[in-house]
Amino acid sequence: MAGNKKQAIEKCLKNISDGDREAAGLLYDLTQSGLYFTAFRYLRNERDAEDLMSEFWANIYDIAKKYRFSFNAYGYLNKAVANMALMRLRKRKRLLNAETPLTAEILERYEAVSFDGSDGKVYLGELRASFDKGFGLLNHTEKSVIYLIYWEGRSIRDCARILKISKSQIGRIKKEAIEKLKAVLENDGWDKYDR
Repeated sequence: MAGNKKQAIEKCLKNISDGDREAAGLLYDLTQSGLYFTAFRYLRNERDAEDLMSEFWANIYDIAKKYRFSFNAYGYLNKAVANMALMRLRKRKRLLNAETPLTAEILERYEAVSFDGSDGKVYLGELRASFDKGFGLLNHTEKSVIYLIYWEGRSIRDCARILKISKSQIGRIKKEAIEKLKAVLENDGWDKYDR
């Protein structure tokens, strides 16, 4: 990167930290393409990279205030984007490994759950335990597909792009994962309506 551009980026950061709103637009013009590339390199998905960059630019005033004017300003911005991307990836991994919430579709399918009275709480706890047991039997790819479709509301096309798998494979993986979950739930008695 040319020395003039480095100086311009550093000047923009100083002006932004001093409250100059026009400097943010200039900084955007100077750095957006490179910072987007950094986000994409970590997240490997255009939509996620665009979301991250939106968050980055929304927080640019706080980011600029933390900058200490003694090292490479562009490197600082790249590091900020990389850290935000890594935090997103860690959060996604935690969510995949966390206790799985029940979806409305599953609760509708197994409508034996009564939410009226104290018995409903017992049944909901039992249903959650059965569902978590079934979810634990899924492999990482199956968990990812279920998570993306049912918790993030992503389409089959989005899942294929994120996981770098064909749409037909995503459909097959989803079907197999649902069958595994269904088998565990039915084995635990959730297909019966006499509970």
